[in-house]
Amino acid sequence: MESGQAVVVLLASVAMGAVGAVSGLGGGTFLVPLLTLGLGWDIRTAAGTSLLCLVATQLGVRRGLRGSALLDERAGVVLGLASLVGAAVGAELAGAVSRRFLYLLFGVVSAGAAGSVLVQPWLGSSFPSQRGEPRGSWRAGLGLLSMAGAGLVSGMLGIGGGAMNVAVMHVLLQLPLPAAAATSSFLNGVKALAGIPAYWARGDVPSLAAAPAVAGAMWGSVLGGRLLARVPARVVRVVFVPLVGWVAVQMFLRGLGG
Repeated sequence: MESGQAVVVLLASVAMGAVGAVSGLGGGTFLVPLLTLGLGWDIRTAAGTSLLCLVATQLGVRRGLRGSALLDERAGVVLGLASLVGAAVGAELAGAVSRRFLYLLFGVVSAGAAGSVLVQPWLGSSFPSQRGEPRGSWRAGLGLLSMAGAGLVSGMLGIGGGAMNVAVMHVLLQLPLPAAAATSSFLNGVKALAGIPAYWARGDVPSLAAAPAVAGAMWGSVLGGRLLARVPARVVRVVFVPLVGWVAVQMFLRGLGG
């Protein structure tokens, strides 16, 4: 990787790590398109690099939230077990399906992420709840199944599946949005750990090339964790929705174009 490209990846990863931490979406939704559409990386290599960044983001968010009560580790561990299974399967499938399918699937997931953030205000007002409220068994069961599906998407695309994480925890498990976003970052790292071995075995994780992205994601997520309880949700939403919508359109066009 040339020095100029490394600087671009580093700076972009800092911004993506911060936004991903604040929103709970991980940042892979931004990083993979940057590497593929902007820098010409193969989508599988970009996805493998993104998984490494998700682990770095998890560590950074935990540090940024030190002393905060936002992170619900109990929910994260339970849901993480379900997501691990899906992530491992998805990572294996990524090597068997066509690049065109991966681009189209990424477009669908990106569009869903934008829609998830767009409707969060209405979800929040419709489900006013507090942490620690009893969660019905049907909610828990459906939440586990949903997290397995999010893990499958994460493993195939090298993203955290944060849009699904936040929706499941906020709507089904009734965690407040800030707590859902913080716990989502924890889950993103868990799912990434399950998917990395398959990408590594195929040679889709370039150690040296991925270093600037991992370092940037770590620094950015520490900042994002500290800002999570301070930045108004509407600020992130106004920036996030148009950007992810644009990414979804570009991925659809690339997938349809073969």
